[in-house]
Amino acid sequence: MPFKAKSTNNSSAPSQRPAPHAASSPLFAAELRGPLSPRFQGGDARFTPLQAKVEHLSAELERVDNKCEDLEARSRRNNVRIVGVPEETTITNTTATISTLLKEAFKLEKEPLLDRAHRTLQPKPRPGERPRTIQ
Repeated sequence: MPFKAKSTNNSSAPSQRPAPHAASSPLFAAELRGPLSPRFQGGDARFTPLQAKVEHLSAELERVDNKCEDLEARSRRNNVRIVGVPEETTITNTTATISTLLKEAFKLEKEPLLDRAHRTLQPKPRPGERPRTIQ
């Protein structure tokens, strides 16, 4: 026996067609605008200080990150402290002077290559006081 499809078209049954998209309806939009408008307008006022705070924190994070990187780089250097070198006003290039001093003190063939050399950041001592350390 062949299968027959029967049509059940009752006028009292709900329609099977999809409802039109409610958000596209002007009436629906007007209904939403009423109670939600004050909430959206107040949202801008709440986000403005937050945006400024995020920008401030981003700048602070970058500053701290740069400082951390600088401190890590300084800690990786091979620092040597030289004590007892007399304070002289004639030294113009501390790095070259210390390189020559190390060559003579350790009887090296060549002067060692130094990245930099400088006195510590203490005030210059008076005559007869202990000279500042060279780093």
